[in-house]
Amino acid sequence: MNNQGVLVVGGGLAGLTLALQLAPQRVTVLAPRTGNTTGSSGWAQGGLAAALASGDSPRAHAADTIEAGGGLNSVEAVALVTQKAPQMIKNLVQHGVAFDRDHDGNLHMGLEGAHSQPRIVHAEGDRTGPKIMAALQKKVAQAEHINMITNMRAKSLLQDQHGRIAGVAAIDDLGQEQFLNAQVTILASGGLGHLYGHTTNPTTIRGDMLGSAIRAGAQLSDLEFVQFHPTAMAVTASPLPLVSEALRGAGARLVLSDGGFLFPGLGDLAARDEVARKIHESIHRGAPVFLDAGPIGDDVSLRFPTVAKLAGEHGLDLQHDLLPVAPAQHYHMGGVTTDLKGQSSLEHLYVIGETACTGLHGANRLASNSLLEALVFAHEAAEDLAGREFALPGKPTPPDKLLDDCDELPDLMDKHAGVVREEAGLKKIIDRLFEHCQGQIQLLSARDLTGLSIAVAARARKNSIGGHYRIDHPEPPTNKDRKAWNITRLTKEAVS
Repeated sequence: MNNQGVLVVGGGLAGLTLALQLAPQRVTVLAPRTGNTTGSSGWAQGGLAAALASGDSPRAHAADTIEAGGGLNSVEAVALVTQKAPQMIKNLVQHGVAFDRDHDGNLHMGLEGAHSQPRIVHAEGDRTGPKIMAALQKKVAQAEHINMITNMRAKSLLQDQHGRIAGVAAIDDLGQEQFLNAQVTILASGGLGHLYGHTTNPTTIRGDMLGSAIRAGAQLSDLEFVQFHPTAMAVTASPLPLVSEALRGAGARLVLSDGGFLFPGLGDLAARDEVARKIHESIHRGAPVFLDAGPIGDDVSLRFPTVAKLAGEHGLDLQHDLLPVAPAQHYHMGGVTTDLKGQSSLEHLYVIGETACTGLHGANRLASNSLLEALVFAHEAAEDLAGREFALPGKPTPPDKLLDDCDELPDLMDKHAGVVREEAGLKKIIDRLFEHCQGQIQLLSARDLTGLSIAVAARARKNSIGGHYRIDHPEPPTNKDRKAWNITRLTKEAVS
């Protein structure tokens, strides 16, 4: 047993920002890989949204966030994040991040879907994530208070006899289980991409630690709201290459094989859930959809080097070819319920970033609010942790032996818990997982428990809004209620 004091699970933007902010307090960061492959942050092509322009304001940014989220957002979370956004950009500049600037030296503001005006800052076009992560990793390498562990992957949360979180069980490079005890554990472990068959997320992102938090009894919110990025490159690959929304903001258009536009006017820049459904419907009718980047100009490959490189790896030329696109799982709006300081319902457990649900995003995330969210709540959690004393939890209870993953689940999630859902398909997911575990939900793997929970929550919401669209219940909700979940309620709903 290794006693870690403060343990951060996840080496992406949220985890590293928190660790840096905790200085000089000792902190251990557990990340399964090194460099930009530790999580989704280093893959981010989009930028960060912030009201920095003279004609913009945090209030306008907040209004766009709530509009995109279908009004299911937490007003308090939205206000906090949009007000803190400009300072987050300034902090990154101080860390050495070189954001793109215009000829006068001012930050260049891009336009993305569902934003009422240009407010997205980028670094080297579509390399924002890698540039930010490189700057933070340099700082972490110089920080004497941070202990990085990169030869282990977190497997599950540990609890003492009173249910308090006591650290994590992890698997090392030799396949051996290791227990990392901690006074306080912070989950910054990202989303759930490879719970689905088609996703833009790195292969390490599967929803495992969300599933572990579900098993531990954490309160949960908005599980049914899954975002599918409209423009993943429709090629044979896993994960699917992402085609940044910033291209459409710069003038690229969604077109059909005959050259006709999928959307009239500026519909290409509608909220992601709307664009994803439109593309899904077109493909379902037998009409594939393409992105035409030609209108951006001759310098498109210089402005978007990551997309150009990804296209080239699949025999496509960004400037001259139409890129085939299709929706793919990209982000999860739901997760472990936390307050605005990252505290969960479980003692000694904080959760930040995509694993958490503060209510910021509502039913659908506004473009370029995810990196921003990671930064703001990492700062808020660090501030809260700095002023608190945590006693060491009791001796952890050995975790149960769990079942292997259900092999069919990613395909079932694609088919039945994707861009569109219906009762019969969601029931297929639930029934298959019940068959897999013989009715013993607690024995499901962490990934599979996450999948079951999403299917149950999606079946329970008999209306359509944001990232949750029921073809058998297409009507919008009559109120803005958000269900609170835990393992007990999920189990009851699953068998009802």
